[in-house]
Amino acid sequence: MFAPDPLNPAADAITVWVRIAASAPYVRARWAAGVLVADGDTDQERYQQADELWNELRANEAGARSFASALYGDAPRCLAYLDPTIRKSAPSLLSQQLAHMTPERIAESLIGLTGREHLLDTEAEQRRRLAEQRLDLDDKIDADKAARVNEAADLEGVRWRDRARERLARGDLLWELHFARGLLEKLSEEADASERVEDARGKWDEALSLQRARKEEWEALRNRTDLAAATVAAEKRRDELQEQEKGLVSRRAVLRERGDQLTNRQADLMALRDGWDGSSVNQAAGRVEEATARLGDAALQRRAAEQDERSADEALQLTRSGLGGPAGAAVSALRDEGVPAVAVLDVIRLDQDARAAWEPRLWPHRGAVAVAPEDEDLALVVLADMPGAALVVADDRIDAPVTGQMPPGVDSSQPLSAFLAGLAATLEYRDDPDRVTDQRLRESTLGGFAAEIAGRHAQIAAAETALNTARAALAAARKRESARDTELNEAQAQLRAAQAVRELGEIEAAQRILDEEVAAVDTAGAELAPQLRKAQDALVKALAAKDNHDQQVDHSRERLTFAGQAAAQRQRDHEEAVRRKDALTLPYWRQGWARPAESAQQLLGSQTTDLQRLTARSLRTYAAEALNEALLAYEHAAGGVLPPELTEVMQRRRHPRYRYRAARGQHARNRPAQHAGGHRRTDRQRAQQYRRCFQ
Repeated sequence: MFAPDPLNPAADAITVWVRIAASAPYVRARWAAGVLVADGDTDQERYQQADELWNELRANEAGARSFASALYGDAPRCLAYLDPTIRKSAPSLLSQQLAHMTPERIAESLIGLTGREHLLDTEAEQRRRLAEQRLDLDDKIDADKAARVNEAADLEGVRWRDRARERLARGDLLWELHFARGLLEKLSEEADASERVEDARGKWDEALSLQRARKEEWEALRNRTDLAAATVAAEKRRDELQEQEKGLVSRRAVLRERGDQLTNRQADLMALRDGWDGSSVNQAAGRVEEATARLGDAALQRRAAEQDERSADEALQLTRSGLGGPAGAAVSALRDEGVPAVAVLDVIRLDQDARAAWEPRLWPHRGAVAVAPEDEDLALVVLADMPGAALVVADDRIDAPVTGQMPPGVDSSQPLSAFLAGLAATLEYRDDPDRVTDQRLRESTLGGFAAEIAGRHAQIAAAETALNTARAALAAARKRESARDTELNEAQAQLRAAQAVRELGEIEAAQRILDEEVAAVDTAGAELAPQLRKAQDALVKALAAKDNHDQQVDHSRERLTFAGQAAAQRQRDHEEAVRRKDALTLPYWRQGWARPAESAQQLLGSQTTDLQRLTARSLRTYAAEALNEALLAYEHAAGGVLPPELTEVMQRRRHPRYRYRAARGQHARNRPAQHAGGHRRTDRQRAQQYRRCFQ
């Protein structure tokens, strides 16, 4: 509050409120005439009045960057300075970092405090005008120097144009000689290629005739099928007799194996009969049934104990990881959705003296989970499918430092002071018996728990006790099951003995029948042996005849294959000869020269001996070099700036790949006639462009 007269502040006082927040906007200021302060009797009343007064001061409001000038003018003075903790501090005249300020920064701060920044702005404008006048003078001096340089460049350009015209004329002559020499070379090569094509065609026809003869021979041998049919019939007869023989052998083996089984079984039954107590099979079976039922009951009890032991072990592991107890499912669901959460009873610790009053307060909340205030809405959505889930909103984010006041004897690793204070205010502790009472609901929760219920260590200890109890019950169940298993084994032994006595009589009758069947099988085998030997000899003769025929077919097929390969090779030779003839690109050279061949010979004969010895490839290379020299000369004459129609040509000829191909003459090798002709026309058009540029 600001007032000119401290003795009468209500006359013309101004009240300024400044609110500092943890999120943007961080600082806001509001003001109004008069005395507007919170004057409640208690802190709670003054706290409530503060929000109401702030909401009333809406007419005048400014932010952190504007409220100083709005309240104190263009050059406000700072009467007090505090280093902030929420952001990095900067050096200033009033901060503790004054020693880090440069002299320039100190001067700027003093000028700002005195309100004379406009004088600096005026001086800066005068210096800017002086700099512009100096730059204008320098530009005029540079223009005069450039005019003198341009005069010298024009004279140099005339000399370079003359050189470009001379090199272009040289390139035209070499280009004409290139086509003349190339045409004469290709005419000679074409005559040789035509002779090779005719020779390859004759050899191909001979190879085709031989291939047809070999095919007719092979098909005649392949169509004979009587030998294969005789072999199939002989093999079928042999297989039928072998199957009969195998059946007799298999039958005798089965009978023998059955006899061995009866003998071995008889020996085994004699050993079992020695322990027989005289009971019948039905009596022994009844005792086995009773023992089996008792063993089944014991096994069910053992499996139930194993399940209890596994459940207790899983509960212990979940408790150790913070996911156990009634709140475990809710904590796991929240963490799966990325919401930090803890079980309330996991993070609260009670002193021994505070257990009587606080354990009944916390017992109804053993399934509650705590989340940060900003996560409350998302947590409610995640837990919507879990009826009965309890959610507690912490004072701050989870794992934040605990700053609130804790009740006596109560400690928490998470910021839950508001929750604990609410429990203490709502639930009144009473003893005899220990309990807490909600007077509004007239509900009491009794205490007196034998083991601690709050704190991770207490829940782990309870889970370990439950696991030990389950393990002891499992050991007892296994012992009972072992005893019942022993009883069942004894009853089964007596049943086997009674069954052995009855089965021994049945075995003696079966052995007599088995001996009669073995004698009948031996008689049938003696009658089948001569028939099988005769069928085997007939099959061997048929196979020999068929193998000889198959070898003749294979040999004929190989000769047919060789004849086909030879014909294919002759065809490839003919196609290669035709391809080589077509690759001569004679139409390209005829179109490039565009005159009779005799005139090409006359032009070459009129040249020097050195030019007459050059090939078409070498003449093209020299023509390209002359053209490049003409382009370079013109580029010098034009001051390095070519017309648009020559810029692309110059860039392409400067490319490393083009220079390599031009030097080797590869651009003229194996080129189709149409493409080559098009390239010829393009070069002529470029030559016309060069002449127009050099004139």
